[in-house]
Amino acid sequence: MDLILVKGKLRPVEIYTVLGGRESGLQEAVVRAWEDYERGVDLYRQRSFEEARILFERSGKEARFPELSRLYAERCRVLLEKAPGPEWDGVFVMESK
Repeated sequence: MDLILVKGKLRPVEIYTVLGGRESGLQEAVVRAWEDYERGVDLYRQRSFEEARILFERSGKEARFPELSRLYAERCRVLLEKAPGPEWDGVFVMESK
């Protein structure tokens, strides 16, 4: 789902969620939305914010967790307005616990 740096820690932590496998009966639209979301995350981490934003907005319409797509789409909008410096590594820094 995300790479976060928790306050007080030095290394980012990757966080996940369980959706179930394709064999678990997920609707095709949900599977496509999750694939869009995953591709969006890849693009986001590569600094392709506009392309990622489009995928996040599309995936949010069908995803089981639309708030994740909305969160990333908003991050993309912010980063498009003010490009991050060269040290940006895609990790979200938590300011509080």
